[in-house]
Amino acid sequence: MNNSDEKWIGLLENPELADRFFVSAPALGGCDLSSLAIDERGKALTLRIGLDRLPEKPLPEWVKKNLNAFAFSLAFADLDDLDIDGWLYTPTQSAELRRASGGASPQRSAEKE
Repeated sequence: MNNSDEKWIGLLENPELADRFFVSAPALGGCDLSSLAIDERGKALTLRIGLDRLPEKPLPEWVKKNLNAFAFSLAFADLDDLDIDGWLYTPTQSAELRRASGGASPQRSAEKE
């Protein structure tokens, strides 16, 4: 993690929202980027980021429910330029959606690969 990774919360328009949950910014390189949404009309970008743990300052109800992961979104507006240099994704799960015999409700199954 380089120095800029540690300070990304300070670049936010409302860093106090992130400070509510994080003592220090998680390294974005170690997070799971679950989605990237580009809106070319509004020149906007939204990143959906997941952690495999709760933040350092979780809400009490999260701890009470024994939750063990946390997700958040970063939204960027009025972008002038966007460069994406490659995209590497290796799926770790597969899913299947099929209708049950006899026309009943669809069933789904998922398994780890």
